[in-house]
Order: sequence, then structure tokens, then C-alpha cells
Amino acid sequence: VREMVLEMAAKQNKRIVRGFATMLDRIFNTMFAGLDLRQAELEALRETARSGPLIFCPSHRSHVDYLVLSYVLVSAGMIPPLVAAGENLNIFPLGRMFRGGGAFYIRRSFRDDPLYRATFAAYLRHLLLAGVSIEFFPEGTRSRTGKCMPPRFGMVGSVIDAYQAAPDALATAAFIPVDITYEKVPEIDAHLAERDGAKKRKESSLDLLKLPRLLANEFGKMSVRFGAPVQLGAFIR
Repeated sequence: VREMVLEMAAKQNKRIVRGFATMLDRIFNTMFAGLDLRQAELEALRETARSGPLIFCPSHRSHVDYLVLSYVLVSAGMIPPLVAAGENLNIFPLGRMFRGGGAFYIRRSFRDDPLYRATFAAYLRHLLLAGVSIEFFPEGTRSRTGKCMPPRFGMVGSVIDAYQAAPDALATAAFIPVDITYEKVPEIDAHLAERDGAKKRKESSLDLLKLPRLLANEFGKMSVRFGAPVQLGAFIR
């Protein structure tokens, strides 16, 4: 169990979070023509966060999604969530950096491993009871078409299990739907290739070599929208 937790757990560090925010401020200003936000939605989000932990559920169209939401919240003076990431993203050297930025790594499937399932349930319950906000992608994987994919309910079920173990403490925890969209998705070339029959490539540290080419591109504006919160207690009732 100790090995599983060490493999899984985030180690969010303020310096790393601030370093990411500074770096992304420059990168996003180069890649995108602007960030479209609604201040009223951010203020409503800030007010909801006073009541309990937030469970962010964003759409998933790009690897950039992992970074955008935390960047928006840090820029607004809010604490970013811990982000559920597939263990395939725990690659050298980015895996350690992402962990410091707030990523916690989970296996793609652990239905047949009761010990891992119990360990993850305990870790998630611990985070929520400590008032820590989390983020996961209900689609489970990136859309290759720009449209939202059918949801996978594993993480939703885990959150509800945590609530049922401590309903009074987590009644005011809230799901926050988030829509992240791009005029042009940064991975558009890979998406088109996959639609033509190419196999999905496994993530690799060699992908870092493509960063200068990405920074030379213009992807238009990106947009982040926050939906109305869905409090767990009210949702269950």
C-alpha cells in the first residue's frame, strides 16, 4: 500500500506552481491570441470554494487542458486543484515536475485490483476531507473530433463513494463543470492522422523536442467557461 501511495500521490509545491504559472504566461501568450474568461464566473467560483472542496470536471481536447485550468486559477489568486493524471504521463523529466505542480497519477484501469482500488479510495477521501480541490476529465481521454465524448463514471463513482463515507463533512463539496475550447487544437496534426487510421502514439519525453515548433504556431484564442456548481449533498438527495 505504501508503494502504491508513493506511486500515486501528488506533492504540490508552491514554488513549482508559481514557476509553472510564470512559464505558462509566456508560452500561452506566444501560442494563443488570447484567453477568453468571464470574471463573474470566477467570482462565483471563488464564493463556492468558501463552502468546501471543488471537483473540477473539464472537457478534454488537448494536453494543454492539464495546464490551462490551474493557470487560470493561479492567475486569479486561487489555489489550483490536484489533477488526476494517467500514469502514462509520469515520464521523465516531466512526471516529477507535474507531480510538484499538483498531478496525482493513477492507473488506467484497476477494477481487478481490490487493494489498489481501496488505496485510491482512501487517498481521494483523504484529499476531499482535508478540503483539497481536485480535477479530473470525465471523458477519460482526449477527444479527437472537438466534440465531447461519452463520460466514463469511474472517478465520479469514487467521489460519490467518498461522500457516502462522510456525508456530513462533504455535503458542500461541489462538482464544477468546465468547458475548455480552442480555435485550433495544438494536437490537430496528430488528431487528423489518427482519424486517417494512424495509431495513437504513446507519450514520450522526446515530445519536448516539438515544443519550439508549437511555440511558433498561432492557435487563435482559447476559452474557459465555468458552469453552475453541483453540490454533492444536493446531488445525492
